[in-house]
Amino acid sequence: MKKRITHPHPVWRVVRLVSGILLLIAGLIGGLLPVIQGWMFLVPALLLLAPESRLVRKLVVRMRTKLKLRRTRRRREKKAGRDQGVSKQEGAS
Repeated sequence: MKKRITHPHPVWRVVRLVSGILLLIAGLIGGLLPVIQGWMFLVPALLLLAPESRLVRKLVVRMRTKLKLRRTRRRREKKAGRDQGVSKQEGAS
């Protein structure tokens, strides 16, 4: 089992929780209002709350894994596209 982050002072834990909850509320409200984009508040809220909540931590890990998979897929597609472009140029010569 992973260790939780130890805070140098208990006040930092309270500050982290309160700011994470406020950002979460702002993100949820921003998701409903067309003026404010909610994801700009939700991402920092999840990152602040992840050390304190097992559910949020799992969600953050799942999001990071999906982003890494997308990046590697895009890199492979770009590389495959370059390789095909090179082979077409060689065939035209």
